[in-house]
Amino acid sequence: MRRERLHWKSPLPGKCEGKALYSKFAKSLDRVQPVLLHAATGGVVWQEFGTTEPQVRAQMKAVRENTPALWPAVNAIIEKAATAGRLRPGPSIHQGKAKV
Repeated sequence: MRRERLHWKSPLPGKCEGKALYSKFAKSLDRVQPVLLHAATGGVVWQEFGTTEPQVRAQMKAVRENTPALWPAVNAIIEKAATAGRLRPGPSIHQGKAKV
């Protein structure tokens, strides 16, 4: 009897399959965790380092592209932080690095 390899196929046509999909999901979760921590602590570190909203949004690109189901929640956290003044409304994401 021949052994067959089982491959997990993505339910999203045209998207990556198998390990690559898990890798992208893991990358997205790695990006979400710091945002959750900053939200829980009132964005103190964001304020201390002068982090801008565009900088955070640039870091969240993987979440937006790879896990669209998480994006609305993450976007709401960013919006709330920006509205509360915890994130500066920076003009560009390329004016130095800040902790995200």
